[in-house]
Amino acid sequence: MVNESIINYLREGLASGNAISLLRRTLIENGWPQDQVDDAIGEIQGENVARPGYSALGEKLGHKDVSMNREILNKKKRPVGVTIVASLHWVIALTWLLVFALPGVLFSALATSPFANMGMIVGLIIGVVLASFPSAVGIGIWKGNNGWRIVGIVFGCIFTLLSVFVIFTVGLSGIIGLAMSGFIAGYLLFSKEAKAYFNR
Repeated sequence: MVNESIINYLREGLASGNAISLLRRTLIENGWPQDQVDDAIGEIQGENVARPGYSALGEKLGHKDVSMNREILNKKKRPVGVTIVASLHWVIALTWLLVFALPGVLFSALATSPFANMGMIVGLIIGVVLASFPSAVGIGIWKGNNGWRIVGIVFGCIFTLLSVFVIFTVGLSGIIGLAMSGFIAGYLLFSKEAKAYFNR
């Protein structure tokens, strides 16, 4: 199926007097898959396109630069790897919340001390504070914010090193953390599709 965002971009660009080759190159340089762009061009070429300087309704248009339609270019599909990385951050946030909040809740339920509720409250506060950071990183990565990509790379590298330390000191329990943080840092740092998505 032909992508409607690409079709709309091509129609507007052609109606503004831009060459199809320029529009094609601009789309591909902004991360749109070449096969989707070519399919859309094939469909457009089969239509009766308005002459340059006029809309499809025959209305006179001022010359528009290709960059005027950035919102269409920016609506490209999120790569699967970016979705996985954002989701991993939310899993980390949930894990931290459970690790710090659950013991406090259990202690409060089992203990008879008047301070038991204090342990639950402290655990919840620590859990929420620690979980908020990976949650924010996940949201920023999901939205394609390059600043959050850099934060994800830095903390992915830090947690990769910590996981290696855990493996050598505690045992194999750090392998899952190593796999997750290594994937996050490696994908965000080296993947061309990720770089294209964040630099749109």
